[in-house]
Amino acid sequence: MKVRWHWTALAAVVCYICSTSPSIGEEVSLEAKVKAACLFNFAKFIQWPPSTFPDPSAPFRLCIVGVDPFGTLLEALQSKEVQGRKIALGKLGVSDVAKMKECHILYLSQLQPKQEETIIAALSSSPVLTVSDAPLGAIVRFFLEEEKVRFEIYLQRSRDLDIKISAQLLRLAVVK
Repeated sequence: MKVRWHWTALAAVVCYICSTSPSIGEEVSLEAKVKAACLFNFAKFIQWPPSTFPDPSAPFRLCIVGVDPFGTLLEALQSKEVQGRKIALGKLGVSDVAKMKECHILYLSQLQPKQEETIIAALSSSPVLTVSDAPLGAIVRFFLEEEKVRFEIYLQRSRDLDIKISAQLLRLAVVK
């Protein structure tokens, strides 16, 4: 029953994000809309080490490195809170490793394999939930299965960084 509720919540967020109008001339795919909703919902079902937040008012940082497939979709999330914290968005360059370490979720989008591997190695001791479409070492990997967005979670990678993923989220994922 609880799993059904979580899928309903995910569907509601997808509907909300899909209802926000992209800028004129801006097309955002349904796949990107679903991924944006997933990124937001991941934050609800994951616990970061307390030291990740410098103070009680520190925002929750959702960052993107590489090509941004979301257009203005994620901007709608800035008015939301997750775990009692406002969401702050960051669009970073591949060389902004110091800033990446301040992110809670880092979406690696359409990077060259070497760039992604370098970033993941640089974050290997930082509690940052890395998310990617490529199977190159991120904690979460999006993939398409029968034209639906699914995700894999590499559980040991998250445990190595003291990132705790709830059982509810694990039930929705392919756990590796």
